[in-house]
Amino acid sequence: MTSIYEFLNAWRELITKVFGEYPLAAALMTLLAVGMFFALQTEWRRERTKSNILLVFVGWLIAVPIWAS
Repeated sequence: MTSIYEFLNAWRELITKVFGEYPLAAALMTLLAVGMFFALQTEWRRERTKSNILLVFVGWLIAVPIWAS
């Protein structure tokens, strides 16, 4: 259980570092995620708000550090 907390803390620090060092890239990725959420809600996966939020959030958590570094 401790390793899970350490992993989550390290990931939080990574996201914070990305926003500090590459604010434009992180902001663009965030805007892309918001747009993807609205596309999911309006066109592809209507009436599945909770799972759409989860999909976009997980994708954002993975994509922001990869794209900005």
